[in-house]
Amino acid sequence: MEGIDVARLTDGTPLGGAQFLSVAMVALFSLLLFGGVGYCLDDENCFVCHRYSGLGAIGQDGKERVFYINEEFFRLSVHANVRCTSCHTDIKKIPHTKAKRVSCAQECHIKEPSSGRSFSHKPVYDEYKESVHGKDIRLGYELDKPNCVYCHQNPLCKVDPEKVSGDQLAVLLRCYGCHVDQDWTNRFFRHFVCRLQRRLTSAEVVNLCSSCHEDAEKMARYGLEPTWTLKDSFHYEAIKYGDPHAPNCITCHAPAIEGQKYDVHNLVHVSSPMSPLNSVEKKIQVCGQPGCHPGATPQFVKGKVHSAGLKFTILEEALLKKGVSLTPQQKKLILERAKKEEHMARVIYYVQLGYTIFIGVICGLMFIHQVLDFMASLRERRKARR
Repeated sequence: MEGIDVARLTDGTPLGGAQFLSVAMVALFSLLLFGGVGYCLDDENCFVCHRYSGLGAIGQDGKERVFYINEEFFRLSVHANVRCTSCHTDIKKIPHTKAKRVSCAQECHIKEPSSGRSFSHKPVYDEYKESVHGKDIRLGYELDKPNCVYCHQNPLCKVDPEKVSGDQLAVLLRCYGCHVDQDWTNRFFRHFVCRLQRRLTSAEVVNLCSSCHEDAEKMARYGLEPTWTLKDSFHYEAIKYGDPHAPNCITCHAPAIEGQKYDVHNLVHVSSPMSPLNSVEKKIQVCGQPGCHPGATPQFVKGKVHSAGLKFTILEEALLKKGVSLTPQQKKLILERAKKEEHMARVIYYVQLGYTIFIGVICGLMFIHQVLDFMASLRERRKARR
């Protein structure tokens, strides 16, 4: 279900009479035609309708609501083993009318094996509600803060149990020894292996966080500085060039430090005593993580990360000395102009470099031509003397 947000998709206006009749006819036809065909973990036959890409409606706000779900994507997603009505608990009959927004805090579909209780995201959801992202919502700006589905889009588990090798194959074969239902074992194995891997790359994490934190107007409502200049830092340069160990926002704001419990779901403001960036001592630990800056000193951690643009910092400090304070909008305009000028400077540099190389190659070839021509002339003279 890549890019599909179930909670948002089902928050539309009920279908009108003609639309409802059309969908009902399609559903009836599909039941007659495909009644004997089983869909992936779809005991409730939801894909009878939701498998059609044209299924949708126009909401009261005038926006389109798409109700199509890609069956293949859903089969490979982390929720492939979940019945639709395990989340959409208000749906009691098919065809149904408007579905309510799904709450990620409700009890889920399976028993959690270590406790025997029904599984639930509620503990994580409760942490999120107490974090900077889950509270202090401004009236009239309820969509400012990210909710669960803003960051979690039911990612795909593309691990194919039939194509694994090496240590993974050895583990899978040991699983088969006890768990004889191979379909169930393959689903569990795929889920387990995917959970051991990074869900997002560093570039994807930065882009996700930046989708909010680069918005100057939104940040101003919460007394925060926008983070445009993060992409002018050395850290982001490492991300751009594909360094697998390049740090991202989570690396610093929810670091994996031994003996400390920091989590992206319970992020706090840097001024909070619970923040990993609250003091020089904690920053040394953050910067000194394995693979980062071992031996970081108090002086080292004083360096700026988000405001890493040297020219911009110099300009800002010069203006402050003159008593001029830049607004977030002015900062953004200056940075955008600086980036454009930097881009043009790079273009000019590479054009000059290409021209220099081109002239050098031409001159070199002309020199080689003259040498070969001179040698040919010498051979002709020697032949004439004979």
